[in-house]
Amino acid sequence: MKRIIALVALLSFAPAVPAACDDPPGPGVIWSGCDKADADLAGVDLTGATLSRTDLSGADLTGARMEKADLDFVDFSDADLTGAMLADGHLLRVEAAGATLANADLRRANGDRGNFSGADLRNARLDDASLVQADLSRARLDDASLEGANLGQADLTDATLTGASLREARLKEATLTGADLRRVDAERADFGEARLRRVDFREAILRHADLARAELADERLEGAILEYATWPDYRRCSGNSVGRCE
Repeated sequence: MKRIIALVALLSFAPAVPAACDDPPGPGVIWSGCDKADADLAGVDLTGATLSRTDLSGADLTGARMEKADLDFVDFSDADLTGAMLADGHLLRVEAAGATLANADLRRANGDRGNFSGADLRNARLDDASLVQADLSRARLDDASLEGANLGQADLTDATLTGASLREARLKEATLTGADLRRVDAERADFGEARLRRVDFREAILRHADLARAELADERLEGAILEYATWPDYRRCSGNSVGRCE
C-alpha cells in the first residue's frame, strides 16, 4: 500500500509534457505556445491539433486543415488562411486582425471575443459559428454565409457584408454602425437592441427579422423587403412593406 501511495504522489507531481514545437505538422500535433510566425504551412493537415497560444502571425496556412483544432489565443494576425478548414475549431480570443480567411470553412467554430478587425472573410462559411463579443470592425464578409451564427454584442462597425447570408443569425446588441449590408439575406435574423446607425440595408431581405429596440438612424432601406419584420418600436411591418415599414 505504501508503494502505491508513493507512486500516486510521484505521478501527481510529474511535470507536464512540453509542447514539441519541432515536431513536424500532422493531425493531433501539440504546438502549444510555439513560435511559428511566418511559417510555410500551406496545405498541412493539423486536424485536432493543439495550437493554443501559438504565434502564427504572417504564416501561410492556405488550404490548411484545422478541423476541431484547439486554436484558443492563437495569433493569426496578417496570416493567410485562404480556403483553410477550421470547422468545429476552438478560436476563443484568437488574434486575427488583418488575416485573410477568404473561402475558409469556420462552420460551428467558437471565435468568441476574437479579434477579426480588418480581416478578409469574403465567401467564408460561418454557419452556426459563435462570435459573441468578437471584433469584426472593418472586416470584409461579402457573400459570406453566417446562417444561424451568434454575433451577440459583436462589433461590426464599418464592416462590409454585401450579399452575405444572415438567415436566423443572432446579432442581439451588436454594433453595426456604418456597416454595408446591401443585398444581405437576413430573414428571421435577430437585430434586437443592435446599433444600426448609418447601416446600408438597400435591397436586403429582412422578412420576419426582429429589430425590436434597435437603434436605427440614418439608415438606407431602398428596395429592402421588410415583410412582417418587427420594427424598433415593436410595430409589425405589413406583408407589403418594401423600403419602409408599413
